[in-house]
Amino acid sequence: MDSKLLKSILPSSTKFPEWYGLPKDHKQNLPLRPVVAACDSPTTGVSIVLERILQQLIQFVPAHLANTTEAITHICDACPGLNAPDGTIVMSMDVVGLYPSIPIREGVQAVVDMLQQYSQRIDMFGLSVSGVRNLLLFVLSHNYFRFGHQIYRQVDGVAMGNNLAPPFAILFMHTVEARLLQDSPLVPLLYKRYIDDILLLWTHGRESLMRFVQHFNCAHPSINFTYELSENGRTPLDEARLWERHAVVELLEKTTPKPS
Repeated sequence: MDSKLLKSILPSSTKFPEWYGLPKDHKQNLPLRPVVAACDSPTTGVSIVLERILQQLIQFVPAHLANTTEAITHICDACPGLNAPDGTIVMSMDVVGLYPSIPIREGVQAVVDMLQQYSQRIDMFGLSVSGVRNLLLFVLSHNYFRFGHQIYRQVDGVAMGNNLAPPFAILFMHTVEARLLQDSPLVPLLYKRYIDDILLLWTHGRESLMRFVQHFNCAHPSINFTYELSENGRTPLDEARLWERHAVVELLEKTTPKPS
């Protein structure tokens, strides 16, 4: 490892991570989203380097969505002219509490498997595959945080607020879904995912779709899915238009000059 990079990951003037709750203002009764403020913690430097390595592996995850524009593009590709087959069902699935539900060693093994396949095609920052594995286990096994006057250690999963959390979750889910899709007798016309949110187009009827969801929910002891079907018979065309409209509004909000 480069000496400057090595120096950057060594702890210096660190702070103890603090737990806090972020209100989910889009849900009833304002439940809290647990977050660990891990900035400048003893493992922050290592986490940042590992995050840069893991982030490069995401390009090899077929289901990954980077943004709404990609989702619209994939819908258009799956349904040329946005003419979906008759009876196509649009469904979204959500992984319940993904970050704290990931078994650490299983998640690390998922990363190692991908590194063994693609390490020659990414920048490993001077680390070996076994070196990345050991650092991942160290960081994820030392998820300490403080709440009030008490100190805790998260014994499973990855804390939201850790730099590693998004790519680690994406790569873990890739191994889960790849196995599930391979074992399923029927597969979606389109299956795409942004971290824990899944979009799929199903063309085999509602009864087989429910069996597909059940197949997903029975496949892993710590991973569960909720689902929502398109409302009022909305078609992929309707969904694409809705997503595109939201994307345009978001773009305009970011680029339109604000009045002084």
